[in-house]
Amino acid sequence: MTLYDSRFEVMSLGGKLADIVGIRFPSTSLSEAREIVVPLLPEGAELKETYTPEGRPGTKVDLYHSDQLAQAAPDAVYSGGEPGDFVAVFTTLSDSTMITLGLGNNP
Repeated sequence: MTLYDSRFEVMSLGGKLADIVGIRFPSTSLSEAREIVVPLLPEGAELKETYTPEGRPGTKVDLYHSDQLAQAAPDAVYSGGEPGDFVAVFTTLSDSTMITLGLGNNP
């Protein structure tokens, strides 16, 4: 596990990318949180859809796909979705937004 810029960590499995785990950011708006995520996206990532998980009204999920990511991470690490799918999950809290990035489509 490697910590980058004191804000997020990248975990690996067998030398290949396994998961990216975000932490709390002092951001109060969804648009600000999305701006934080943009530089973290793999080159060529495409937004497939945006949705709110059932029963979680304070959460928005952006589902992306990346061919580059599909090559970098073994199929076994994806939870839901297809290889190369990943999510940016934005959870609005009272004073910040929690951002979580993860492989697959299982927010």
